[in-house]
Amino acid sequence: MREIFKKVLVSLDKSKASEKVVSYVACLASLFEVEKIVLLHVIKISYIARHAEHVTAELEKVEESEAFKRIKERYYKQNIEPMLNKAK
Repeated sequence: MREIFKKVLVSLDKSKASEKVVSYVACLASLFEVEKIVLLHVIKISYIARHAEHVTAELEKVEESEAFKRIKERYYKQNIEPMLNKAK
């Protein structure tokens, strides 16, 4: 089929609707030969605070820190990966 979208941005919020959207976008992506799907999931500051109690740094440095990378990876494995696996 022809290329209509090159990139798709999908907003997620851990709702049942989000789970359905992931499946829907995966189907559309294969139909329209989408090059890239970006999943956007905003994490509440309370989640970060709970897992990074001892991290004190400027915001730019936090994003580059190993602690933040570990938190992000843990969050992905616990919340995003299961949703993507359901969509398969």
